[in-house]
Amino acid sequence: MPTATLTPMATAAASPAGCLALGAFDRLPAGVLVCDLAGTVLGVNARGASILARCAGEVVGQPIARVLAPLPDLLALADDPDPDRRREALCPHPDGARPLGYSAARGDAAAPVVVIFRDLTAERSLREERDRLLRMAMVGDVLPSVLHELRNPLAAVTSAMENLVEESLEDAGLEPHQLALHAVLTELRRMSLVFQGIGSVGRSLAGPRPAAVDLAIEEASRIMEAKAERSGVALACHVDPMPLLPFDLSVVRAVTFNLVNNAVQACRSGDAVRVSAGLQGDRLRLTVRDTGRGMTAEVLAQCLRPFFTTRPNGSGLGLVICREAVEEAGGTLTLDSAPGLGTAVTVLVPVPPARRATGPLPPLYGD
Repeated sequence: MPTATLTPMATAAASPAGCLALGAFDRLPAGVLVCDLAGTVLGVNARGASILARCAGEVVGQPIARVLAPLPDLLALADDPDPDRRREALCPHPDGARPLGYSAARGDAAAPVVVIFRDLTAERSLREERDRLLRMAMVGDVLPSVLHELRNPLAAVTSAMENLVEESLEDAGLEPHQLALHAVLTELRRMSLVFQGIGSVGRSLAGPRPAAVDLAIEEASRIMEAKAERSGVALACHVDPMPLLPFDLSVVRAVTFNLVNNAVQACRSGDAVRVSAGLQGDRLRLTVRDTGRGMTAEVLAQCLRPFFTTRPNGSGLGLVICREAVEEAGGTLTLDSAPGLGTAVTVLVPVPPARRATGPLPPLYGD
């Protein structure tokens, strides 16, 4: 931020009457403010008043500490030998505190202090978006190797647990442990769906061959029943019978699981989640509706941004992964929500008629 040409203004500001007499300062794109050595604002240009969301008369005569920053900080900045030195501060604004960047200068030790400042809100938003994209890129780089290391042992443990469950049905001695074994197996399958969801980054719902989409949606919903029950949430699933459709079952399960998981987490005890799916013309429709807390307009506007979350331990990636998978297949993901009324997420994905098929169902856990 330039600070080298402020001496004329500081001279003009030697008295309140002369402060900002130079009309050129009103044409500057940055805010310009002058204060005396007692810390009182002597004047502000038009852009500065606009940034502060006040008229000039409301700013002039105010202590500089209430407007921008404490006087000692400004004096130290003005006397700094580095003319490019800049600081940032959160300043009062009708819409909430706003970040401002400012630099200061003065002609000599007895001269008023001239401050140039600007609103950093847009700049911070760009930096945050850049950081989100960088984190997203890092996640994409490390995911394949991490998932490979986790999936293999998880598959082995799941297979062993499935064998134990089968043995418990035949061995009377294991019968008392059936519920516990089923609970462990359910959690293992839920973990598998979590990994499938994370591994779906950049993948499309569209698949290479027809598959049993209706069964995949029911399976992903059923795996969430235990968690919903522990939370006191009633989970219901109704899926219309459908022919085999050309979708990737692992991505279908991951999208369904993410949406149902989000819905259950948004609910309180006594609330309900309903999953419905079927064909709507030439499109696959999946709707997850809950009667939970709902979202404010502000949260709704941001919930599809990478890493945005309202939960302390949330990743902020679930909805983003779902939307990308749906849009890669030419579909849409829409949200309808209001505080106290719950949330509905609707997925619509076109199904090419020529690629539909009927016939024997493939294995439920097939690719």
